[in-house]
Amino acid sequence: MVTVLASQVASLLAANAGPDGDPEALFDTMIRAQIDMVRRMNAIEKERADG
Repeated sequence: MVTVLASQVASLLAANAGPDGDPEALFDTMIRAQIDMVRRMNAIEKERADG
């Protein structure tokens, strides 16, 4: 099941990157964007907790 999911993710990244795109660069960008969003959300939660 994990292999099938990994295959689907790789196919989706390749399709989204386009014919001349780099799927690895797209994956890196997506992961970095998610990390940045989590960091912002954590900062907001901390700010709310501090009052």
